[in-house]
Amino acid sequence: SHGRERKGADSVYAIRGAGGLASSPWPMFRRTVRHTAYDWHPVGGGVEPGQAIFSMAVGASGTLYVGGTFTTAGGLSASGVASWNGTAWSALGAGLSDGYASGLSRLGNSLYVGGLVQQAGFTDGPNLGHWNGSWNTLYGPNGPVYAVAVAPNGDVFVGGEFTAAPSVYVNNVLRIAPGGGYFPLGSSPNDGVNGPVRAIAIDQNGRG
Repeated sequence: SHGRERKGADSVYAIRGAGGLASSPWPMFRRTVRHTAYDWHPVGGGVEPGQAIFSMAVGASGTLYVGGTFTTAGGLSASGVASWNGTAWSALGAGLSDGYASGLSRLGNSLYVGGLVQQAGFTDGPNLGHWNGSWNTLYGPNGPVYAVAVAPNGDVFVGGEFTAAPSVYVNNVLRIAPGGGYFPLGSSPNDGVNGPVRAIAIDQNGRG
């Protein structure tokens, strides 16, 4: 597939093209988990031709969420983020006001969307959104978000290229506690990293 993959309950999804860039009218493909041959198929009508998908996340029910630079999915208006339920594409409310989504992560019914964007679903941002059937206000950092990961305890780890969120000084990576507090990773903002953070993973102990 030459791209990133995500596994759902019955399907494996892949982004075609290095770095997630669309290299055909169908930048996403799928195959069944049980199938031994790598015969990939388009995911419905796909997203807007020539646009990019940068991130994917799969919900507990097998729903696939994608984020990128597109404005349509399956022929429907879907600004920067959309979902696929196995048979049809859907928009996530009003989607993104501008820019793109480059990092997705979910826990339960909550989907966290990071990118370079002013608002998600007309709620305050920037650069970070929270969807659980509707968009909720989630204040983001002062620069683009490239990666989001949610720990089992509800901690949200955010990485990108920023120095504050929203008024707490951080260094390209931060933690949002379940109660809504924003924290640098360490005892001071300088304990972050000295360059952009483009990927975050949660270990088996729930640590980012």
